[in-house]
Amino acid sequence: MNLLFHETFGSGRRLVMIHGWAMHSGVWRSWAQSLSENFRVTLVDLPGHGKSPSWAKVSLENIVESLATSVANEKVTWLGWSLGGLIALELARQYPQLTSSVVLVASNPSFIAKQNWPGVSQSWFDQFRNELIEDTNATLRRFIAMVGGNKPHIRQLQVLWNQYPAPSLETLLQSLALLASIDGRGTLPILQCPVSFMTGDNDPLVPVSVVQSISALTPNCCPLVLENTGHVPFLSHSEQMTRALMP
Repeated sequence: MNLLFHETFGSGRRLVMIHGWAMHSGVWRSWAQSLSENFRVTLVDLPGHGKSPSWAKVSLENIVESLATSVANEKVTWLGWSLGGLIALELARQYPQLTSSVVLVASNPSFIAKQNWPGVSQSWFDQFRNELIEDTNATLRRFIAMVGGNKPHIRQLQVLWNQYPAPSLETLLQSLALLASIDGRGTLPILQCPVSFMTGDNDPLVPVSVVQSISALTPNCCPLVLENTGHVPFLSHSEQMTRALMP
């Protein structure tokens, strides 16, 4: 089985944090350290990101299996940001015995728009993928600028992201394919655990209107819309997000 780098600290209820596309666990370490005052936090690096080695084959199935067998030996809260949220939903579906709740942070169950479901357009996604292939470094810089929000947070995200080398183009394309292919909408209505959804009202990748779509599928969903923030809300609204996680 392929292994993922992970580290655990703090005390309290178990909380496993799964980062988003092209990122690594160091990006939200500051928030995780704050959470560790009330939670036993596990930070994970996805394949080829941060401290985790690249895998020959990356699929939703083998990521979920690795996390379930190496990270969780009891019920945990799966907290996923963006792509990480899609992985968290699948973990909850396949391993209800290891799931106490799910928290989606700036994570659309269907990243690409479908009929009657908001998301990024297929044409935007295809163009982004092509630009990534043509000039990987420049596209990653533009991506960080787009999701970072205002200038101070863009600089902060860039500094945090630079802690580790960028994932390889192969890894980026593999994980981008996951974003395009995973559709967690069917999972939401069948989950027996609580589901929380936190998103910014200015997120360029996750339309705020998806809150209504998720709530319609999940009556027990607890949505939190964070004002004046985008795709990386924990850089600007970590205290508010922490309060929402508290029992």
